[in-house]
Amino acid sequence: MTPFTESCATTEVLGPGADTGKGFQAAVALAERARLPVWIAPSPPRSLFPTRHRRYQGQLPSAAGEVADALAAYDVVVCFGAPIFRHHAPSDEDVLRPGISVYAVTDDPDEAARAPFGRISVGDPSDALVRVAAAATKSDRPWPATRTLPEADTSGPHFTTEAILDAIDRGKNDDTVIALEWTSADMLRDRLTITMQYTTSGLWTAARHQVAVTFVVCTNTKYRALQEFSEILHVPEGEYLDISGLGVLDIARGYGIEVHRAESLEDLTEYIRAGATATGPRLVEILQRRPPAHDRRRTWPGPLGTASRRRTPVLELVPISHRRITG
Repeated sequence: MTPFTESCATTEVLGPGADTGKGFQAAVALAERARLPVWIAPSPPRSLFPTRHRRYQGQLPSAAGEVADALAAYDVVVCFGAPIFRHHAPSDEDVLRPGISVYAVTDDPDEAARAPFGRISVGDPSDALVRVAAAATKSDRPWPATRTLPEADTSGPHFTTEAILDAIDRGKNDDTVIALEWTSADMLRDRLTITMQYTTSGLWTAARHQVAVTFVVCTNTKYRALQEFSEILHVPEGEYLDISGLGVLDIARGYGIEVHRAESLEDLTEYIRAGATATGPRLVEILQRRPPAHDRRRTWPGPLGTASRRRTPVLELVPISHRRITG
């Protein structure tokens, strides 16, 4: 099977191994020339493809069955530097549906050796992407329909993840830098226009060095990651999962950081907007609604922070011990 023929439903999957300037440009060129839908591999450290591009499909989840569902519509999956077989949550489901061919380039020989199937080549994923993009012929495949995001439920006082992210997006500017600290960042990429991402520096470091960063903490009073693992492993729930007494604002105030409790989405937006002129660290807390038990997949954004250097705001989403365990 030739991956880029008109009759073949092919998708492009990108991972951190292709995260270079040339790799980024080649990924876009290949997607446009061959008209391929593009997915991002689970738990990426940065955005590897323009999230507003009409070929962008989203971030793959980090559980086997969910990856299989996402890629079920394709005949061929072509991966560049993408650990698509990395799964955060245990699962007995198939990684991919039968009949799907996988081609991949990785710079990690161990990853190639443990891949359960596919034609895996060891080399420079960015270089391979550049070469493939240059060799691909122009396709007449129809462009996909424009992705539309569902309207967020904005009712409070505990707000949905979507509503919180939309409020942050309205408050930040185009120069804002996003730092995130949780594995499920796909909704973040969908609902925020992101320029760059950095690792969370922490409250102590921000206070000591007076970094102009705004930490956004979405509080849902549960240790959700551990709760979900306990469900998977059939461990009874206990009081250890309840962290409702944790005083986020008191902890930040103890470091000398400016703190604020956002009582509404509009309040959150205005606080984020004011961060553009901040000269030191700040922290805002907003109550997050816990999703129903049947819908606890790919819904948690964690702590978020925004910092500003040379008037470049940095936003850091910081989940307070509520990280999701699936993509």
